Amino acid sequence: MSILYWYPDYADPDDYFSNMYYCYDESAPLNVGSYAFYNWGFYSNSTLNAILDEAKETTDFNRRVELYRRAQRIVVEDAPAIFLYDEPELLTYRSWVKGYYFNPCYVGCIDFYTIYVEGRP
Repeated sequence: MSILYWYPDYADPDDYFSNMYYCYDESAPLNVGSYAFYNWGFYSNSTLNAILDEAKETTDFNRRVELYRRAQRIVVEDAPAIFLYDEPELLTYRSWVKGYYFNPCYVGCIDFYTIYVEGRP
């Protein structure tokens, strides 16, 4: 049993699915190199693999949405992981602090490069 907290490398559903649920070689018995890096439960589903392969290759946005929705249903039904929670984001700052923006891909990470002070009392 383990707990995994994941920030996406890029804003795409494949970053989660391929890293956690893809099996690169279903014929290899429990070979860590055959599974996605964070597929610690050695989950394998050939239907899911086929859906993810097609989703990675197609350039049709609506088709990708449909495929990743199907993939999500499979993962929920198969339950290779238990989704405990999604941590809420709460950030407070003074009214004279400007330039902050919330990035849903990197919850809990603040980009200080864009932040500045204006009219501090």
